[in-house]
Amino acid sequence: MKKRMSVVLSMALVMGIMGQCAIAVNAASKTDDDTLNITLINQGSGQPYIAAYKNCFEKAEKDLNIKVNLVDGGWDANQQANAIQNAISSGADGIVISPVDPSAVCTYVDEALDAGIEVCALTTQIGTGDAEDPVYPETVGLVGHIETEVGRTAMDIAAEALDRSGKIAIIEGTPGMSDTEGRKKGIDEENKEYPDIEVVSRVCGEWVVDKAYTAMQNIIQSNPEVELVICHSDNMAVGAAKALEDADMTDKVKIVGIGGSKDALDLIKKGEIYGTIMYVPETEAYTALEATAKVVRGEAEKETFYNVQDLPLFAETGDVCTQENVDKFTAEW
Repeated sequence: MKKRMSVVLSMALVMGIMGQCAIAVNAASKTDDDTLNITLINQGSGQPYIAAYKNCFEKAEKDLNIKVNLVDGGWDANQQANAIQNAISSGADGIVISPVDPSAVCTYVDEALDAGIEVCALTTQIGTGDAEDPVYPETVGLVGHIETEVGRTAMDIAAEALDRSGKIAIIEGTPGMSDTEGRKKGIDEENKEYPDIEVVSRVCGEWVVDKAYTAMQNIIQSNPEVELVICHSDNMAVGAAKALEDADMTDKVKIVGIGGSKDALDLIKKGEIYGTIMYVPETEAYTALEATAKVVRGEAEKETFYNVQDLPLFAETGDVCTQENVDKFTAEW
């Protein structure tokens, strides 16, 4: 598998530089003795990945001397806007947000910044900047992935599984979402490196198990020659695996997922999913809270992209999980 070039500094390197470089401290910056109030606004409830954010709160509050106020975004841009305005009026020191609509949130993020509140994006970028430069101006930064790189990696895993030749299908996320479009672009770009791999089917799975189950059924009925399916998320990979099991085709079609879920890792151990790319929501949320607290205290620079794929957590293993190394990973959701 080709080694991807890192486009940002690893978290370890960032922290090393922070320790060596003088960083200007605003006179209003708070000290380590001050407990900071940080509001974390998620996209909404009902998704295990998002629910895992809160698993870091107790540790973050103790380690960083902060108080975390979790607000449900309700899968609604207006509700997130109201949450930002409430955080401003309550005098929050920082806001961590995973936007439902990256564009719609910008006006309200600007209001928070104008009020002197530091803002950090979590998982999903603020604004519609280039995927290769996803940090919104004047914010703490973004803790997340470059989704085009994730797509490229998924295709590399598929190529490895097929020995660089074969027919594949793709079960995609909801059209128009930044994660969907980024992963799709990356997969298609990397596919050009493997001329003997042909994409014969694309079906939307809407990120959920049952929709992916139906999508996989449709794929094997219309394209029985398919040898592998790339799923834009592990939830969909689990649904695809179930459909193949019910069709007695587990040994005939390989699956590549994205997400690193507990269910996916269990199926990798059983040989029902070939591999996945690890996402770590608890670690991501902690990193966002830590970065925000450091900026508020004048201990870190703004506009930093914390690429999850480059975090020290993956320094020895990388972020690709297959049956060969699955025992080295711990799922966070």
